[in-house]
Amino acid sequence: MSEEDAFKHDAGAAKIGQLIIKYMRGELTAAEEKQLEDWKGASVSNSQLFDELNSDEFRLELVKHYKKPDTEFLLERLKNRLNGQVELPKSKLPKRLSVSLRWVAAMAVIAIWIIVYYGHTIWIPAKPDRPIKLGSIGPGGNHATLSLADGTILELDSKQNAIVVNQHAIAYPDGHRLQTISGHSEQLILATPRGGQYQVVLPDGTKVWLNASTVLTYPSFFEGDDRRVEVEGEAFFSVVQQQDKPFRVFSRGQEIDVLSTEFNVNSYADESELLTTLLQGKVRVKNLTSQASILLAPNEQAIVKNNTIIKQAVNASYETAWINGIFVFTNVPFEKIMRQVGRWYDIDVRYEGRIPKIDFKGEMHRGVNLTTLLTFFQESGVHFRWEDGRKLVVKNEL
Repeated sequence: MSEEDAFKHDAGAAKIGQLIIKYMRGELTAAEEKQLEDWKGASVSNSQLFDELNSDEFRLELVKHYKKPDTEFLLERLKNRLNGQVELPKSKLPKRLSVSLRWVAAMAVIAIWIIVYYGHTIWIPAKPDRPIKLGSIGPGGNHATLSLADGTILELDSKQNAIVVNQHAIAYPDGHRLQTISGHSEQLILATPRGGQYQVVLPDGTKVWLNASTVLTYPSFFEGDDRRVEVEGEAFFSVVQQQDKPFRVFSRGQEIDVLSTEFNVNSYADESELLTTLLQGKVRVKNLTSQASILLAPNEQAIVKNNTIIKQAVNASYETAWINGIFVFTNVPFEKIMRQVGRWYDIDVRYEGRIPKIDFKGEMHRGVNLTTLLTFFQESGVHFRWEDGRKLVVKNEL
């Protein structure tokens, strides 16, 4: 095989690796899902490799080697588990995906994509020597409902990840039409349950990402002098600029006046503070109780609580990491982390004794199952008991 042919061969394998990552994150489009299914169906070894890369055992191996992903060791483990069907290159593999992989067998290229991807997103110390038997509780996915003005509630396709609203119809990104829009503006409500996420492209082209347990209320098209939406929960906005028609977000006692910008709103009812974080652009946040307002610059966060409003400097990429399928635990109180866990995995978290006061640093992919996530916390002295009805009891044994 020539070097050029080998490069094309491995580029195709890398593409499959990327599709598997998107599968883990629940972000495959219908076309990508078909492409992945075609690849799996092409051979038994492809299907076996896919199943192994998605197995809890393989992810726990990644956890054990979190500091510097040892691709050679992990591929050797894959080779053993797959009866030698993953072929290793003769030379030692790189520890980072920083050099050309042209001469690596296709199976190894796919595996390396997964290994390096997880190795860069899972790096909290853990020794999973006491796994918690929670059954098979997987992560959340693309789940949402759309409520129409006449009371009709549409269950959205979990194989899709977004809907698009224009002046004529509501449709999925692939063009499949859900609903025809009448000649006048109607109120629509997009809602994600616990364990759900979804996206919407509003009539003006603004994109909104909804996290779990979030409700977005918006019109089928914008009339009047401004563009108004309401949100409860957590949502990320990428707003299209219209100088003559400002974009306004209302959320639990606050108003956000927006120009062309990207920002995150966290307004869950079980959180004591409303947080608005600016990634880029400019927004003004107003406390509707006190009427006080502040102007945010990128990497600043407005905190609204009761009749007060203040701002602080933050790393905006941490606050918005969830739209890229990542939990960020750095400098986040344990109780707040567990509220995020409860929403994403659709479980009820309770405490037995004092709430642990532990500082974590690091990130984890939101595609891991609950057992994998909780093994990290066990290492820091936090223990759990599982009860019927999807209830997780946190026991502080520090």
